[in-house]
Amino acid sequence: MGSSANQSDRIAKITRRLAYGVLFLLVAVFSLKMIFDKDLGFHLRAGQWMIENGQCMRHDVFTYTVSDHPVINLYWLYDLAMYGLYVIAGYPAISTGIMFIVLIVFGLMARRMKSSQLPDAVIIGGLFAAVLIMEGRFNHRPEIFSWLYMSVLLWALDAHVHSSRRTLFLLPIIMLLWVNSHGLYMIGTGIIGAYTLTLWRKKKLNRETALWIGSGFAVIVINPYFIDGVLYPFQLLTRFEPSNTFKNTIIELLSPWSANIQALTNIPTEALYAYYVLTILTVVTSLLRFRKIAWHEWIIFIAFLYLSCTQMRNIPFFVMYSIPLAAQNLRELTVSFSDRLQRFERMAIILLTAAMLVIGIRVATGAYYAADDRALKTGFGLQIPQETESYMVGRSYKGKILNNVNSGNWLNWAVQQPSYIYSFLEVIGETIYKEYIQSTQRGGVQALIRRYQPDFIVYDHTAELNWTIDLAENPDWRLIFWDARTALFVHDSKPSDSLNLSLVAKTYALEAPPTDEAIWSILKTSPPEKIEWWLKGLYASQPNAWPLLSFGNFALAVKQDSIAELAFLKFLRETQASRPVVYRDLGLTYYLKNDLKKAFYCYGRYLEHFPDDKNSAAIFQQISSQLKTH
Repeated sequence: MGSSANQSDRIAKITRRLAYGVLFLLVAVFSLKMIFDKDLGFHLRAGQWMIENGQCMRHDVFTYTVSDHPVINLYWLYDLAMYGLYVIAGYPAISTGIMFIVLIVFGLMARRMKSSQLPDAVIIGGLFAAVLIMEGRFNHRPEIFSWLYMSVLLWALDAHVHSSRRTLFLLPIIMLLWVNSHGLYMIGTGIIGAYTLTLWRKKKLNRETALWIGSGFAVIVINPYFIDGVLYPFQLLTRFEPSNTFKNTIIELLSPWSANIQALTNIPTEALYAYYVLTILTVVTSLLRFRKIAWHEWIIFIAFLYLSCTQMRNIPFFVMYSIPLAAQNLRELTVSFSDRLQRFERMAIILLTAAMLVIGIRVATGAYYAADDRALKTGFGLQIPQETESYMVGRSYKGKILNNVNSGNWLNWAVQQPSYIYSFLEVIGETIYKEYIQSTQRGGVQALIRRYQPDFIVYDHTAELNWTIDLAENPDWRLIFWDARTALFVHDSKPSDSLNLSLVAKTYALEAPPTDEAIWSILKTSPPEKIEWWLKGLYASQPNAWPLLSFGNFALAVKQDSIAELAFLKFLRETQASRPVVYRDLGLTYYLKNDLKKAFYCYGRYLEHFPDDKNSAAIFQQISSQLKTH
């Protein structure tokens, strides 16, 4: 009997260890992303500039438009860290460094939950939910450092409050690093303040404790900008105002509770609904335990709830605090029948392990990202196409550059010439930003050209369709280079050959179908069954066909309809009609070519999946009327 019990215990221990191993493997696979965010360019260039000049920036040094604007760069330690990793081992070192930080964050979350004596199934399930909600923010930005500092801070404070451990000496160290790494250091001061109230209420606020807490607050003035650096986060508070220009035009500053949030973003459905469930669950269970929840827990939870409800970018902070709180609430509320639940713990752990393993495989093959139209890749190094920047550097192109906001950060790093705008918007200011936003409307870029008289226009053509249309219609500007993300136009006075898009088409091996019947055969491709396509993601890497879609849309914007058609048809073939958005683009292509039957068919296929697209529905009705008159 005893031998059987020991065997069962060994199996249970192995099952738990395997589950934790798979959990952290899933975290690693999600966080090991190739670099796709051009914002990293600013941080690399800033780190390089500080090394070269031996000081932190005081005024803008990366634009020709706001060079007189003051800079408060509280990211400077992050900038140096990223540049240092790049110097040591290139872009792969940055990818690896971010992965390890995220692993530490989740390790500290697990430790905090373990210290509350929560069942392993609850810890694993909670962290599984956390990784699904947070993975969209696993990026190469300084907020990752804030996650790390917050995790260490919560662990140190919990260890002191609940176990009387002497961990408060970490407070000034954490806050000193935080204030010199990210503007959200104020989260740390808020957390310390909330715990101080609980310590005071429990009469544990002795002289030594007060000294360490006071030191945690005091060290925030130790930054290159002194009081100005301390006050900097208050500038960010304006982004919570409904009328703020930045809030209304930057997707990550929108509320996740907005009615049309999924139409505006490609946030995974499961992540969004998991966040909704977590929010409701934590609110309800906390109210049921109202009197048992400490003051600091209420204060921090309500603060993070507000932050996450107002801006999507703040969701990870809410998740990192709410998952342990919700788990603790559930354990307390189910204590009367915990013995019965314990019987199912091993089965729950096995099911969670299987689910995590399946999702991890789909992440590695790219299927998980492809399901939400996210062109992300698991791996080391750089995913950002930089052929255009290399082309400019290789030909020693010098001159005034007009660019869109998405491109500015990477141009500062890759080309190292002053740009028009970049995404450090507190430096850029609302005047230039509003001017830029106006330029994204039809005809808007012409006003910028007249004002700034640029020599080159370099921009992210996947984000600025109207710039492409306007520049194609302007005889003073010629396209001379193109890659899957960036287009380069040069003023007609500059000696340079125009780019023939048919040459780009050859690099994608675009070939016209031999007959009209062959085209119809491609258009009528039946998408695979959802379960078949889903299962394929477990054993086959997903093709990265998105550059074809980008090229097709660019060709369409510059009135190269035939090339656009070939790109869209190849995209349709490679994705096996699993991405129906291409039918809208094909419909417009055929409409412009006056091939109404194909246009009607393509818009019909598109509207089956997106019936709320009023613009496409209107074109569809117009085509229908034209066909009837014929």
